[in-house]
Order: sequence, then C-alpha cells, then structure tokens
Amino acid sequence: VADVNKDNALDTAAEIIKTGGIAKAYFTNVAKVEEIKELRAAVTQDLGPVDVLVNNAGLIHGDSLEDDLDEAIRAVIAVNLTSHFWMVREFLPAMKERNSGHIVAVASVASMIGIANAASYVASKFGVRGFMEVVRAELESRADNNVKTTTVYPYFINTSALYIDHWDVRIPPMSIEEAVEATIAGVKREEVSLTIPGYLHPFLHLMRLLPQYVIDKANKIFYVRIIPATHHERDVSPTAAIVKDLVNQHVI
Repeated sequence: VADVNKDNALDTAAEIIKTGGIAKAYFTNVAKVEEIKELRAAVTQDLGPVDVLVNNAGLIHGDSLEDDLDEAIRAVIAVNLTSHFWMVREFLPAMKERNSGHIVAVASVASMIGIANAASYVASKFGVRGFMEVVRAELESRADNNVKTTTVYPYFINTSALYIDHWDVRIPPMSIEEAVEATIAGVKREEVSLTIPGYLHPFLHLMRLLPQYVIDKANKIFYVRIIPATHHERDVSPTAAIVKDLVNQHVI
C-alpha cells in the first residue's frame, strides 16, 4: 500500500492484515518519479514481483477555469495522470518478462463527460482513459500477451464530507464499499473497461452518439455540478497540503 499520507498507508495495511492478508505500507509521493523507482525496488525486495498494480492516487479539485490556481492545475495533472506513466513504466517490464500481471487504473465517469468547475480533474481523467488504451494496444501487439489491463470508471464516491459538500448531483454518490467490491469483481473477471455502477455504462456511451442539444437536455436532467470552494476551504483542503508540498519540493 503506497500513499503520500503515512497514516493512511499504515491504516489500510492494518485493515488488510486484519482480514488475513499480507500487507506493507510505503510512504510515496506518486508525482515524484524518483520515489516511484524507490517504491518498486522496495516492494520487489520486501514482497517479490508485483502481480496486480492498482493506480488509484488522485486529487479532487474543483474551481472555475479562470480562478483555478496554476500550481493546483499542475498538481492534479501530476498526481492523477502523469503518475500513471511513471508507475506503469516501473512495474510493467517485469510483468512483460513473466508474461503475467494485471494493471488496474482508476479513472472516473469524468473520463467521458465534461463537468463545469472541474477542468483539471476532468482533463486528467480523460488522459487516464487514453493512456490505458495505449497501454493495452501496445500489450496486444505482443505475441501471446497475457498481461491484462482494467480501467475503472466509478461514479462519485462518498469518501469525505470535505468533498461531497461541493457536489450537486442527481444520482447519489456511491459508498466506498460499493466501489471497492465492484472493482475487485471486475478485475477478477478481467474486464478491460469497468463502469461503476454498471447501469451507467450504456448511458455514458450513448451520450457520445446523440445530437448536442439532446446531450445538453440530458445533462440538465441528470446533472453533475461542482460547487467551487471558498478561499478558506481551498486553503484547508487535503489537496492544498499536497499542492504546497509539491511546490516546495519543486516537483511542479
């Protein structure tokens, strides 16, 4: 379990161990390629080669395009998108050598629709979708490839009141448990594309085929709105602390 927050990593590892699993916590900032190289070396030494790589790190940030801070935009792209490049480049070679493994990327339904006041977040998730299609295309070009990929497109997840207080959505957010159970089941089925909840899959894809005026009307009915944070809320958010750290370390 790798997390920029050491307490979160330790807590998650403890939960896994409590259920009978084997886990170890690593303190890693996935926006820093050097730390990802160190992570791969440490995990390989401690636990052996990675069979399933889950790229789940993400910053949730909402602001209007005009008011969004430069450093916040760079941080969201670095954590939500660029980290996938670094992680896959570090862990994929060993999977290809063994011709075995599974790369899981957690994207979002925001990979398929534009959401006002979430430009950097939406752009990063669109990027993850494209990146994973390229990863799969390159793997499928290999003879007898057995390295699998799954891209997960979850709807909004109720992870914290700090976030959901800024969401105005017609369909209620999912619980963490719902998202986790559906993701594990989809990975076990080796699904290439996994939308959670599943009933959104045909709807999201159909939307791309409809005339724009129909899409606009549907968006007004099944609305997803992000309420920009106040200056104070922005300053005390978990994202703000990570952005500040990345700026201070000259990562962004």
